[in-house]
Amino acid sequence: PCFSPDGSHVAFVWRRDKSHDIYVQPVGALRPSPVATEPELEHSPAWSPDGRRIAFIRDSSQGDGLARIFVRPPFAGRERLVAEFRGRQAQRIWQRQLAWTRDSQHLVLSRPDGGGATWSLYLVDVNTGEMRRLTRSPARDSAPAPSRDGRMLAFSRRVGDRGEIHVLPLTPELTPSGPSRLLVGEEHLREARCDAAYMPTWTRDGREIVFAAFPRGPRLFRVNASGASRVRSIPARGDLLLDPALCPRTGRLAYASWEALQSIVRLELGAGPEVPTPVSFNSTRSDSQPCFSPDGRTVAFSSMRLGAPAVWLSRPDGSGL
Repeated sequence: PCFSPDGSHVAFVWRRDKSHDIYVQPVGALRPSPVATEPELEHSPAWSPDGRRIAFIRDSSQGDGLARIFVRPPFAGRERLVAEFRGRQAQRIWQRQLAWTRDSQHLVLSRPDGGGATWSLYLVDVNTGEMRRLTRSPARDSAPAPSRDGRMLAFSRRVGDRGEIHVLPLTPELTPSGPSRLLVGEEHLREARCDAAYMPTWTRDGREIVFAAFPRGPRLFRVNASGASRVRSIPARGDLLLDPALCPRTGRLAYASWEALQSIVRLELGAGPEVPTPVSFNSTRSDSQPCFSPDGRTVAFSSMRLGAPAVWLSRPDGSGL
């Protein structure tokens, strides 16, 4: 998801009939309107700060690895091609690749470098399509998030099996004014009992960064942008919480929640038709992986009811949790 500047609408990716398309709808009203619905994979919507355009990426379906950046008015009007680049469709849809700068004239893009082994961040001129490199990643930089004042650029960096949050200082001309600074790394993740941090977004006052972290759900966390505070969890509903977005005007938080709901059923094996009987474990989260004790009087199972995986015991009918 991404907010319109006034907070009245949200643009998002909708997977329908095996197609990833981009829609816009008012906050609080289930009235989605299409923005981009071509057969190709469309993703990474970003709403310009002046409210006039939505940028997005369309991956080619021809197998040539070509990706294109488009912009178009959010409610009516034609799309316009900004730039194209060589990309890889795999492992990209769950990480946003685009973000606007405060002047509504440039985009920050996450894309593969020359050989494709690494991904870095690039500045894209919306009017000319010219690209200028901002980071030199040792592995993969993604999910760019410029601060509201334009002085900082937060992003995710994948290093081995660990995902980190970095912050890059920028000049008024949108060039790096120094090296990037590690904001959320191994020490912070260990403290939060996580091993990877992704998808940063800035709070309205620019003092904190909200991000998603794995593997605890994943869950949403917040940290002071100066790095002077501990990582704190954000209470939110859902099983898998991803891609947080904050409205710069209202401070509202939007995020994606993958409701991975699984229930446990009991099946009586006999001569007649075998009809599964739901077992009530009084949970609105996922219950899975049941196993009987040797005497058949107790069931052990995994549950997400507390927001993170845990093992529970009950009687076979779901009582006595």
